[in-house]
Amino acid sequence: MLIAISMAYGHESKTRHSPEEHTEAEDKEDISIIPLSIPILFGPGVIATIIVLHSNNHQAIHPLISYGIVSTAIVLAATSVFLILRYAGIINRVLGVTGIKILTRLMGLIVGAIAAQFLVSGIKGLWMGA
Repeated sequence: MLIAISMAYGHESKTRHSPEEHTEAEDKEDISIIPLSIPILFGPGVIATIIVLHSNNHQAIHPLISYGIVSTAIVLAATSVFLILRYAGIINRVLGVTGIKILTRLMGLIVGAIAAQFLVSGIKGLWMGA
């Protein structure tokens, strides 16, 4: 939720590194060795989202249909991520600085909505379980 709020307000991300890490990063010729996007793309947030999607669909419809829906969503999301990362340079040139800032704020709103839904679902689950 905090990340969504900072994105919606347009604040830049603040990374924390030691002076030694900063110096070493400047000396490196190629920083692409470290896959920074892997934990963000396929981390705990994605796993939690898949669990929530499956549990919501599993109760309403047949389990096989639920697996099919969630699997289709995963394939579509993976394909769109691949295409966006593949053509990131072109997308960056087309959108420009202003377009990127607008897109960041819109994505902040979407991430905030997802975070709020997680909070509401968690509170609802605790309330019903008591």
